[in-house]
Amino acid sequence: MALRLDGAWIYIEPRTGWRGFFAAQGQFRVFSSGEWRARCDDHSALPMIGVNTSPDAVNRLAVASDASLFGHVGTGTS
Repeated sequence: MALRLDGAWIYIEPRTGWRGFFAAQGQFRVFSSGEWRARCDDHSALPMIGVNTSPDAVNRLAVASDASLFGHVGTGTS
């Protein structure tokens, strides 16, 4: 990436996790593994999710955290 600041060009290497909007394609992308990848917004298609850890066949949602909060207000569950 490049930008002009005070009459000089500044070049910046993107880092993993950076997000950008690609106007020509009309889509958001995320920089990962050395390239810009299309962002997936359809999370219903994800069979497993891991946050700070890896999910597996038994624990399809796996969270490793010092603290966590899961709520179910209004869903009729207890």
